[in-house]
Amino acid sequence: MKRKGLGKTIVIIITVTFTLTLAVVFRCGLNLYDRLNSMDKRFDGIESQLKDINEKIGKEKNTDITETTNNEVDNNPGRMAFVCWGDSLTEGRQGGFDVAYPEVIQSTAASNGYNIEVVNEGAPGENTKDIMARTGAMDLIVTANMVIPMNQSEVTVPMAYGDGTVATIRHTDYSTDNYFVADANICGVDGMISYEPYIEEGADMVYYFKRFEEGPEVQVPVGTEVTLSTENMYKDYIPILFIGTNRGFDSPEELIKQQEAIINQYNDSDKFIICGLTSGPPEEHAADNKAMAEHWGSHFVDLRDYLSNPDNLLKYVPELSDIDRQDLSDGWMPACIMVDSTHFNDVGYTMIGECIYDRLIQLGYIHN
Repeated sequence: MKRKGLGKTIVIIITVTFTLTLAVVFRCGLNLYDRLNSMDKRFDGIESQLKDINEKIGKEKNTDITETTNNEVDNNPGRMAFVCWGDSLTEGRQGGFDVAYPEVIQSTAASNGYNIEVVNEGAPGENTKDIMARTGAMDLIVTANMVIPMNQSEVTVPMAYGDGTVATIRHTDYSTDNYFVADANICGVDGMISYEPYIEEGADMVYYFKRFEEGPEVQVPVGTEVTLSTENMYKDYIPILFIGTNRGFDSPEELIKQQEAIINQYNDSDKFIICGLTSGPPEEHAADNKAMAEHWGSHFVDLRDYLSNPDNLLKYVPELSDIDRQDLSDGWMPACIMVDSTHFNDVGYTMIGECIYDRLIQLGYIHN
């Protein structure tokens, strides 16, 4: 009997304990649910706050972008690009003066709020055919069989123009003393063409080709065309031509045809500037300038006429000396803007740059 009573007692104790345990577990579950529910509400609040913050940041970012874009538009009225082709009169910087007319065009435009690019492709000593070859308006041909080696050693490359004239391109990077014409492609091989700067007077130019990367040896037959990188660099630019001082043509008509060939290399061949010739005595280029003025109309800038006008000169120099007046009387460029009979000083190149700039404005090539 005692064992039976003890068994009932144990069952009661186990039942009570289990019941209490369930109650405790249930209560803890309720507390945990309440805490989780509370935390969920807190997270909902935080998420809502983060959303508000993100929307605010997004609006601020959009506002900043809009303001920046508007500011850029206000300060950048349209980027326009020009390339100046010529000889030493385009290259500039003679007589110790660090001035060239292409840079004057760009700086003048900048001072008037225009963002333009002006490239100086002047090369001292070049004639019209040399400049044509660099623009792609004149074929450049290999005149003898040659071999491009596997390695990057230089190899002589004899060249002439498509009309048979021996090549005399002299484009040089004087900032690095690198006597090179341009990057080029010969028979599918990319490299650089340079030249021997020290040759006897009257001797043919000596050119070298050096490939950029090693590769298979290439046999180059006579008549192969040499493609210069400058042929395709400026297709969307507006050309400014100041060519002819070193000749390369036999008549004004031939000069005009050469200019037309260069202009036709550009995507918009209706936009261009032709500069008149200035060097030497008045009769030296009189026929050339007259023919160009008649043919090109408003595209022609008569630099000789502009630079020999006393009223224009006195805007840049305080007074004209007796020598200046005598030069003007004889039809020469006045000494006050020259370093020799051909090249200009800083005043002369500044006048040329600003004169061309005015014509670019008149033709609508520089605009808002």
